[in-house]
Amino acid sequence: MDISKKALKMNIKGNINSKKLVFLIPEAKNLSPADTTANDLEKLETLIQFEFKGSKVIKYDPFNGVVNELPNKDETVISFVLDSFRFEKQLNLQKKLKSFSDDVIYVIIRNDEDLEHYILESYIVTYSTKLISIYQAIKAIKKNILKGEVSL
Repeated sequence: MDISKKALKMNIKGNINSKKLVFLIPEAKNLSPADTTANDLEKLETLIQFEFKGSKVIKYDPFNGVVNELPNKDETVISFVLDSFRFEKQLNLQKKLKSFSDDVIYVIIRNDEDLEHYILESYIVTYSTKLISIYQAIKAIKKNILKGEVSL
Protein backbone atom coordinates (compact mmCIF):
# COMPACT_ATOMS: atom_id res chain seq x y z
CA MET A 1 0.00 0.00 0.00
CA ASP A 2 2.91 2.38 0.63
CA ILE A 3 4.02 2.07 -2.98
CA SER A 4 0.60 3.06 -4.33
CA LYS A 5 0.46 5.99 -1.90
CA LYS A 6 3.91 7.22 -2.90
CA ALA A 7 3.06 6.86 -6.59
CA LEU A 8 0.35 9.53 -6.44
CA LYS A 9 1.09 12.88 -8.02
CA MET A 10 -1.06 15.61 -6.53
CA ASN A 11 -1.91 19.26 -6.92
CA ILE A 12 -5.00 20.21 -4.93
CA LYS A 13 -5.60 23.93 -4.74
CA GLY A 14 -7.21 24.99 -1.47
CA ASN A 15 -9.51 22.96 0.71
CA ILE A 16 -12.16 20.62 -0.57
CA ASN A 17 -15.70 21.69 0.28
CA SER A 18 -17.32 18.56 1.67
CA LYS A 19 -20.84 19.96 1.97
CA LYS A 20 -22.01 18.60 -1.37
CA LEU A 21 -19.66 16.12 -3.02
CA VAL A 22 -20.48 14.56 -6.34
CA PHE A 23 -18.30 11.91 -7.94
CA LEU A 24 -18.22 11.59 -11.72
CA ILE A 25 -16.95 8.14 -12.65
CA PRO A 26 -16.52 6.25 -15.92
CA GLU A 27 -18.84 3.38 -16.69
CA ALA A 28 -17.10 0.02 -16.33
CA LYS A 29 -16.00 -0.54 -19.91
CA ASN A 30 -12.85 -1.99 -21.40
CA LEU A 31 -11.06 0.43 -23.70
CA SER A 32 -9.83 -2.30 -26.06
CA PRO A 33 -10.37 -6.04 -26.57
CA ALA A 34 -7.32 -6.88 -24.42
CA ASP A 35 -8.10 -4.33 -21.69
CA THR A 36 -9.17 -5.27 -18.13
CA THR A 37 -10.13 -1.78 -16.93
CA ALA A 38 -13.81 -2.73 -16.55
CA ASN A 39 -12.91 -5.24 -13.83
CA ASP A 40 -11.35 -2.46 -11.77
CA LEU A 41 -14.06 0.11 -12.41
CA GLU A 42 -16.93 -2.22 -11.48
CA LYS A 43 -16.11 -1.68 -7.81
CA LEU A 44 -15.36 2.05 -7.92
CA GLU A 45 -18.82 3.24 -6.89
CA THR A 46 -18.85 0.84 -3.92
CA LEU A 47 -15.43 2.11 -2.84
CA ILE A 48 -16.58 5.73 -3.04
CA GLN A 49 -19.76 4.99 -1.07
CA PHE A 50 -17.69 3.18 1.57
CA GLU A 51 -15.55 6.28 2.20
CA PHE A 52 -18.15 8.98 1.43
CA LYS A 53 -21.48 7.52 2.51
CA GLY A 54 -24.46 9.05 0.77
CA SER A 55 -22.41 10.98 -1.80
CA LYS A 56 -23.89 11.38 -5.24
CA VAL A 57 -22.23 9.30 -7.95
CA ILE A 58 -22.81 10.07 -11.62
CA LYS A 59 -21.52 7.73 -14.33
CA TYR A 60 -20.36 8.79 -17.78
CA ASP A 61 -19.46 6.90 -20.92
CA PRO A 62 -15.66 7.14 -21.31
CA PHE A 63 -15.86 6.87 -25.11
CA ASN A 64 -18.38 9.59 -25.89
CA GLY A 65 -18.65 11.61 -22.66
CA VAL A 66 -22.40 11.06 -22.41
CA VAL A 67 -23.73 11.62 -18.91
CA ASN A 68 -27.32 11.48 -17.65
CA GLU A 69 -26.91 14.27 -15.12
CA LEU A 70 -24.58 17.21 -14.60
CA PRO A 71 -23.42 18.62 -11.27
CA ASN A 72 -24.83 21.77 -9.70
CA LYS A 73 -22.84 24.96 -9.17
CA ASP A 74 -22.77 24.44 -5.38
CA GLU A 75 -21.37 20.90 -5.61
CA THR A 76 -17.71 19.94 -5.41
CA VAL A 77 -16.98 17.58 -8.30
CA ILE A 78 -14.44 14.78 -8.02
CA SER A 79 -14.12 13.57 -11.60
CA PHE A 80 -12.31 10.36 -12.49
CA VAL A 81 -10.62 10.83 -15.87
CA LEU A 82 -10.01 7.74 -18.01
CA ASP A 83 -7.84 8.37 -21.07
CA SER A 84 -9.60 11.59 -22.08
CA PHE A 85 -6.58 12.39 -24.28
CA ARG A 86 -7.81 9.53 -26.52
CA PHE A 87 -11.51 10.37 -26.41
CA GLU A 88 -12.26 13.94 -27.45
CA LYS A 89 -15.90 13.89 -26.36
CA GLN A 90 -14.90 12.77 -22.87
CA LEU A 91 -12.28 15.52 -22.76
CA ASN A 92 -14.97 18.04 -23.74
CA LEU A 93 -17.18 16.77 -20.90
CA GLN A 94 -14.34 17.00 -18.40
CA LYS A 95 -13.49 20.56 -19.41
CA LYS A 96 -17.16 21.58 -19.40
CA LEU A 97 -17.42 20.60 -15.71
CA LYS A 98 -15.77 23.90 -14.73
CA SER A 99 -18.81 25.74 -16.11
CA PHE A 100 -21.16 23.70 -13.91
CA SER A 101 -19.18 23.71 -10.68
CA ASP A 102 -16.71 26.11 -9.11
CA ASP A 103 -14.78 23.28 -7.47
CA VAL A 104 -13.53 20.40 -9.62
CA ILE A 105 -10.79 17.92 -8.78
CA TYR A 106 -9.67 15.61 -11.55
CA VAL A 107 -8.50 12.12 -10.54
CA ILE A 108 -6.50 10.95 -13.52
CA ILE A 109 -6.50 7.17 -13.57
CA ARG A 110 -4.61 4.84 -15.84
CA ASN A 111 -2.56 7.16 -18.04
CA ASP A 112 -0.69 10.32 -17.09
CA GLU A 113 -0.87 11.59 -20.68
CA ASP A 114 -4.13 13.17 -19.53
CA LEU A 115 -2.22 15.46 -17.16
CA GLU A 116 -1.34 17.95 -19.92
CA HIS A 117 -5.06 18.80 -20.17
CA TYR A 118 -5.49 19.36 -16.41
CA ILE A 119 -2.12 20.75 -15.32
CA LEU A 120 -3.62 24.10 -14.29
CA GLU A 121 -6.43 22.43 -12.32
CA SER A 122 -6.61 20.55 -9.03
CA TYR A 123 -5.68 16.96 -9.78
CA ILE A 124 -4.45 13.63 -8.50
CA VAL A 125 -2.70 11.17 -10.83
CA THR A 126 -2.89 7.49 -9.82
CA TYR A 127 -1.09 6.00 -12.87
CA SER A 128 -3.38 2.98 -12.58
CA THR A 129 -6.98 1.81 -12.56
CA LYS A 130 -6.21 -0.76 -9.88
CA LEU A 131 -8.40 -0.22 -6.84
CA ILE A 132 -5.45 0.04 -4.45
CA SER A 133 -4.18 3.06 -6.39
CA ILE A 134 -7.60 4.66 -6.70
CA TYR A 135 -8.23 4.03 -3.00
CA GLN A 136 -5.10 6.01 -2.14
CA ALA A 137 -6.47 8.95 -4.14
CA ILE A 138 -9.83 8.68 -2.35
CA LYS A 139 -8.06 8.59 1.01
CA ALA A 140 -6.05 11.70 0.05
CA ILE A 141 -9.28 13.52 -0.79
CA LYS A 142 -10.81 12.45 2.52
CA LYS A 143 -7.68 13.54 4.39
CA ASN A 144 -7.93 16.97 2.75
CA ILE A 145 -11.54 17.29 3.85
CA LEU A 146 -10.84 16.24 7.43
CA LYS A 147 -7.67 18.26 7.95
CA GLY A 148 -7.98 20.91 5.27
CA GLU A 149 -4.74 19.87 3.62
CA VAL A 150 -3.09 17.23 1.51
CA SER A 151 0.46 16.14 2.09
CA LEU A 152 1.90 12.96 0.69
